[in-house]
Amino acid sequence: MGGMNSSPSFSCASGADRLGRSARRSMLFAAALFLGLSLDLRGQDSDSFTYTSDGKAITITSYTGAGGAVTIPATLNGLPVMSIGAVAFADRKDLTQVILPDGITSIGSMAFAGCTGLIKISLGQSLLYLDDGLFWGCYALEGLTIPDSVQMVSVDIRPWMPEITVFKHCTGLRHVHLGRAVLQDYGSWSQAFGTCNALTSITVADDHPACRSIEGVLFNRDTTSLLFVPRGRAGRYEIPDGVASVAVEALANCRGLSELILPGSLRSIAGGAFSGCAGLTIISIPNGVMSIGGGAFFNCGGLTRVGFMGDPPTAEFPIFGTSGWDSDGTWIVPTVLYLPGTTAWGTSFSDAPTAIWLPTIGRPTSVVNQEDGSFGFPVEWAPQRLVTVEACSDLAQRNWLPVGNLTLDAGGTAQFSDPDSASQPTRLYRLRTP
Repeated sequence: MGGMNSSPSFSCASGADRLGRSARRSMLFAAALFLGLSLDLRGQDSDSFTYTSDGKAITITSYTGAGGAVTIPATLNGLPVMSIGAVAFADRKDLTQVILPDGITSIGSMAFAGCTGLIKISLGQSLLYLDDGLFWGCYALEGLTIPDSVQMVSVDIRPWMPEITVFKHCTGLRHVHLGRAVLQDYGSWSQAFGTCNALTSITVADDHPACRSIEGVLFNRDTTSLLFVPRGRAGRYEIPDGVASVAVEALANCRGLSELILPGSLRSIAGGAFSGCAGLTIISIPNGVMSIGGGAFFNCGGLTRVGFMGDPPTAEFPIFGTSGWDSDGTWIVPTVLYLPGTTAWGTSFSDAPTAIWLPTIGRPTSVVNQEDGSFGFPVEWAPQRLVTVEACSDLAQRNWLPVGNLTLDAGGTAQFSDPDSASQPTRLYRLRTP
């Protein structure tokens, strides 16, 4: 064993690197002190670890080894290792894997912050809490299993230090498994994993008392509330039938989503629920939705139309915000569409203009010749609605005849094909609704 250390030491490649790490650790210490932590850095250097002891257990305060894959011992100097102190492994970019013994019950704030090379960590089976900034900036971390012993994941956000949540800047994190004891306020899942842009799946222990996972998406236990969609999900996503509410920021910043299908069972959409979903262009709101929270569609830069199947719900102003600025300096917001026969719609809804919602033939670039030589085109309107396609060969005669009935799918689209088009020198089409 070496002599006494007044502060944690780090293996450094050069004097310049040593100075850089020293400055960075100073900032991390300052962050820890802002969190009200008491950092006792007295101890002995044994086998690559600096630690303190109260005579009953060991707290590791720093790591001084060569990096790579590190296994933290279950005992040091004959005493059990039960804690890892704040910033103990912070800024060790050369760490690639860490294995913790099952006896560790607590890990201090920002203990692994800045470990940019860390790919994998095993937390053991006695840990109770994931503290502030624990994996802050661990860009290479690919997956994490939160053991059954963990009861809470910190989402502490303080005005003077807004970037110290557990997984802040874990941009490579793809999968997280939640143990059976992890409980959390519904709105905080987005705070915990909101910057994990590669995250595609969250799974949950089968016997978790409050949550469940369906295809990597987090719901409450009885699947009536959608809690969190991982930020890395892309393409089309259909919320399961039976879901009645979408939680605060549940799909916020899912920029890769191009289509979102809401179930008929939906009744409420919380604030910020779809904010930052820049890939969405149109979305249909079921007629059972009674309330929409403020900022539900903030910063949805691609959103051009929001179709409502029923009468206007109550809404906190504003729900759309800005998708950008027009050339004349006005906000760019989507158009709110409402169906014929619905009531109480005015010229605007919240902060967006309104217009009646009628079926349309798809854009000219979408009109195609079918393989059998017939002519076809897509029809777009409200989901599950019936549309009749009529055709006419001579506008002077106005002899419009029905040539097909379409029921639009859950996404509000259907494909029409006219088998008789090849035998007609000229044919015009229009859409009618029941």
